[in-house]
Amino acid sequence: MKTTHGITRRTFVGGAALAGALGLAACKSEGASDSGSGSDGQSDGTLSLSVVGLSCIDPYNVQDDTDISVCRQVFDPLMTYDFKKDEVVPCAAESVSPNGDGTVFTFKIRQGATFHNGDKVDAAAFQRGWNRLVNPKTMDSPSAVAGALAAVKGYQDVLDGKADSLSGVSCPDEYTFQVTLDEPFFEFPMMCTLMQTAPVPQAALDDPSTFFHSPIGNGAYKIDGDWVDGQYVNLAAYDGYTGEVRPKVGKLHIMIQKDVSTGYREFQAGNVDYCDVPTAEISNIEKEYGLSEDGYTITPGHQLLMGTMPAVSYLVFNLKDPALQDVHLRQAISLAINRDNIVNTVLQGSAAVADNLVPPACQGYKQGQWAYAQYDPDKAKELVAQYYPDGTPELSFLYNADGGHADTVQAIAADLDAAGIKVRLETMENAALQDAINAGSYQMVRTASLAQYPSIDDILRTLCSSTGADNSASYSNDEVNDLLAKARATSDADERTSLYQQANAVVAEDVPYAPLTFSTLRKLGSKRIKEAYVAPNRAQSDASWELA
Repeated sequence: MKTTHGITRRTFVGGAALAGALGLAACKSEGASDSGSGSDGQSDGTLSLSVVGLSCIDPYNVQDDTDISVCRQVFDPLMTYDFKKDEVVPCAAESVSPNGDGTVFTFKIRQGATFHNGDKVDAAAFQRGWNRLVNPKTMDSPSAVAGALAAVKGYQDVLDGKADSLSGVSCPDEYTFQVTLDEPFFEFPMMCTLMQTAPVPQAALDDPSTFFHSPIGNGAYKIDGDWVDGQYVNLAAYDGYTGEVRPKVGKLHIMIQKDVSTGYREFQAGNVDYCDVPTAEISNIEKEYGLSEDGYTITPGHQLLMGTMPAVSYLVFNLKDPALQDVHLRQAISLAINRDNIVNTVLQGSAAVADNLVPPACQGYKQGQWAYAQYDPDKAKELVAQYYPDGTPELSFLYNADGGHADTVQAIAADLDAAGIKVRLETMENAALQDAINAGSYQMVRTASLAQYPSIDDILRTLCSSTGADNSASYSNDEVNDLLAKARATSDADERTSLYQQANAVVAEDVPYAPLTFSTLRKLGSKRIKEAYVAPNRAQSDASWELA
């Protein structure tokens, strides 16, 4: 997927804040309470939540993280990621087994689960959902997120209209779902945490339009009544849910706001229990409501969540540009940036300093691996003096005018000027900026990425491999490509992580990007919430929320 001008699950250049995710329900958690519905521990109460924008709940087209967060309450994918155990675990599946070379994965589907209309969730439901996602005939236009299944054998044939179904997907029996890939990829179960891989009932094919607007899922919550576009959607706990962790809150009232500030005002008025927080209010909110002790768990008196997400902002260097082909100039630029100042002064503590292209919320992160992401103005000046005794060429620095990043970009420009690096700031509307990125007609641009799944593989594969979908830098290094291919074909998890980290170390020296900040949750819960865990990716959690 190419970089878009909106906030998406992969890459975003717009909007300073990521809106959304509820993280209310989960599939499985070691030691979690098995409270179910009704008399089995469920509250009859209603929890009100504020989200900014909501355009889709159907897995067929969920793109930004508000969509994904609500979709996650309605659908269970095959797998989920347990951040506390730092591993991918079964969800709608009960187990997954790879073959010897990592090209075939056999999922055993949990028996007894049903969709909200009573239809059973079997292997065919996943096959139906995956074919529906890729087939461009489904909604008379290709799904914007079909690329989630690009690794599956037969993907391109379906996309091109040469076949109606994925040749790499089969159902050996009623509850066995088997997937064959074009190449070895032992991280594939991590891909199956994505909401785009969720199952769908036959109703999704019988009446695609109705299903798109009122989807029937297999998750802990079902849609309750009408979804009033731009205003609200109600969810109710599904009595037939068989997941190991069932919801403790009976109903969710999701209020759809136009911006973060509106949602926070509703919170202050007592109309919502969970919202995004405005950057300018973070300090006051921390004093009034208290900071979460681990960054991810809401309890009374510790209600502000500021844990890091699997998302990173960075400068992209266009390596096709003659000036930026010089690694010493790229190194000097990255060393000259005072990230602490950006985080603490410009962003008022609403982000974290990025010491890596890979966020700490991603499996495989290694602290401090990017040496040139450190702030060292003296070293930056030394590189400029050594390699550019007559002065560096003036560089164009693009950013989107409507994204709220002007102060950050201006701070970076001032840092570069102090190091003897001249830049010319140029603003564009989101659409024009996107066109410039796609065309490669820029020198430097500020953008950001939100990992689809929380693994070092996702960041390196999409940003740093020569065929990466979001490799706007046009970066290519044969050693990196070889290490990534070797990692994907390695079954041992520790060895695989080591190979990924070796690849990241090579990228770190090449500096095709200059990491800036890691995004944080910036969520606030009310004292009505006894306890709630929100995972770093905000699309999964490992315990049901509980009202006081």
